Amino acid sequence: MKKNYVFFDFDGTLVNSSEGIFYSIDKALKELKLPPLPISVKRKFIGPPLEVSFEKYLNMSESQALFATSVFRKYYKQKGTYLHSLYFGVEEMLNNLKSKGKTLAVATSKPEIFAKLILENYNLKNYFSVISGSNENGGDNAKKDVLKRAISLLNVKDLNDCVLVGDTVNDVFGAGEVGIDCIGVLYGFGNKDELQKNGAKMLAETPQEVVDLLD
Repeated sequence: MKKNYVFFDFDGTLVNSSEGIFYSIDKALKELKLPPLPISVKRKFIGPPLEVSFEKYLNMSESQALFATSVFRKYYKQKGTYLHSLYFGVEEMLNNLKSKGKTLAVATSKPEIFAKLILENYNLKNYFSVISGSNENGGDNAKKDVLKRAISLLNVKDLNDCVLVGDTVNDVFGAGEVGIDCIGVLYGFGNKDELQKNGAKMLAETPQEVVDLLD
């Protein structure tokens, strides 16, 4: 697959941030006096915009979901943003792709400020020409929105020269809405069958396989 512009999802693709996300969900629900969620449901919060997940999995109204998201982010800022780990092989993947002349970018529904902070902590920020995330006030934070913004900032002329690398169907759908291919990674939080069924162009079990597919 010859692509010169490679866009990366963040949570579940570059960084395993589940510990910080689960911690912040638990703290937010406790403050809101709501019962805790099973791990199987909390995993579904990774990928889509938070307010969408609060609406979907806790039957909240839009205003309730936005408030719950603000409570979540309070705890994420305090502690959750520091509870994460880099997936094995990610830095080597980025280095290899960069050395091959690929232009790399991040497109994530995670608040941009958090994505940049975490990438700086791992000394990875300079690999990316653009980091496009959501703003903390909500709005335009769906995968298609942050992806379109990244593509625009890079002044891409041909969408056929682009690919999104992500771990969930949220990434596959977002890439499809924009009109680019998606490589699904299997080491994150997604499901192989769902990725295949919903149109992932190719699958990679490791970061090195992403490099191989793009070679």
